[in-house]
Amino acid sequence: MKTKQPLSLAVRLVYDETLSPKAFRCGLAFKGLDAQTYQGLVRQIFASAATWKHAHDRRFKGNLAMSWALVKGVWNYFQPSATTRRAGSRWTAHHWMRLHLHNSWLPVLAKNQSRDGVEVIYFGWKAPRAGSGVLVQAEGQSRPVRILHTRFRFRAVGASGWVSS
Repeated sequence: MKTKQPLSLAVRLVYDETLSPKAFRCGLAFKGLDAQTYQGLVRQIFASAATWKHAHDRRFKGNLAMSWALVKGVWNYFQPSATTRRAGSRWTAHHWMRLHLHNSWLPVLAKNQSRDGVEVIYFGWKAPRAGSGVLVQAEGQSRPVRILHTRFRFRAVGASGWVSS
C-alpha cells in the first residue's frame, strides 16, 4: 500500500455530520475493491503506527475533568437516543418561514436544514398533525414537505422535522 503516488479509490458517502463549527465526521464505503487492495487498506488504517500516534492526546488527564465526563455520561444515558447519521450535510439556518397546513399558515423558525429537509421550531400548544404541507421561505420559494417527527422542547414551543416530498 505504500506508493509514491496518492491512492485513488471509488467511495460512496454513507453519512456526513457536523460535530462542532470546526469538526466534521463522515462515513465512507469503498466500492469495487479487490482482496489485495482491501487487505492493504485495512493494514494501513488499523496497523500503522502513524494512525495511532495521537490516539491519547485528547484523553482526560485530571480527576476533575474525568469526574465531569462521568456525570455527563450518566446524564446522557437517561436522555432519549437520537439517530444523527445523515447522508447529506446540514447547515444552521435561523430564518423565518411559513408552513401551510389545513388551509392555515403557521409561522416557523428554521433551526437547521439540508438539501432535502429542515428542522423547524414552532410556537403553540398543538403540534402539527398533518402528514404533509407546503413550506414557504421568506424569498417566496416554496416546496412540498411531509412531517418526520414532532416533539415539544418547552411549554408551548415545539420542534418538528420535515423532508421534501
